[in-house]
Amino acid sequence: MARKDANNRSPVINANMGASYINKWFSSLNENIGVSGREKGLFDEIAKVFGKHAPKVQKALEQYVLVLDSQEKILLSNIEIGQKEAEENRAKPFRIKTEYNYTSDYEEYTPSSKSLVQPFYLLKDYNGRENETRFIKHLEDNIDVKNWFKNGSHGKDSFCIKYFKTDEQVFDGFYPDWIVLYKNGDIGIFDTKKGNTGVKESQTTRDKAKALHEKIDWLNHNSKLHYIGGILELDSAEWKNTSINLFNSKEN
Repeated sequence: MARKDANNRSPVINANMGASYINKWFSSLNENIGVSGREKGLFDEIAKVFGKHAPKVQKALEQYVLVLDSQEKILLSNIEIGQKEAEENRAKPFRIKTEYNYTSDYEEYTPSSKSLVQPFYLLKDYNGRENETRFIKHLEDNIDVKNWFKNGSHGKDSFCIKYFKTDEQVFDGFYPDWIVLYKNGDIGIFDTKKGNTGVKESQTTRDKAKALHEKIDWLNHNSKLHYIGGILELDSAEWKNTSINLFNSKEN
């Protein structure tokens, strides 16, 4: 917990060690004890363990607890706001428009006869274009696919799912790449990934996959239609749903 340096000066307190000590102590107390009681018990114990250095240790831990409390409040606030936005987003039905406007950054792309938007335009240059054009070929060649729609990457006219970013502890918007209508009536919602953006390499992709699977479960419980989907990655010329085993969703 505390150690003296080579010159025998005051103890150096490491935040991680402080956190471990706090967690260990709190876990040993009765759950019904009040916050003030927990703090008193903790600081009494500090006095026993650290002797004359107890005031410095106590001050360091007090500051650490304040930081934790502040972070927790920010996190809870973000979660509450994000949940509210997610519910509002769910309440707004997404509709594919009959007409879309494109800038000069786009070019007409073929073959794309199954695209719901005709003619179909695709950005001329962007990361992931090669991977996405391969998926377009897969959709065009797949006899089970009736139509497909390339979703936008931002804006109110695109299909968006709120998701929680574990790394940043905030909510954000996720725009799945593809909406696919199959001849049997199923509707697929997919996001195509490759390399370091795949499920194994990227925490953000796993976060998006979780939100997508939850959305699909919600749709299947609140709609007469049947939805499938997930994160798709190309493996030996085959598109595989690499997120399907991450969650307990049965609707895939």
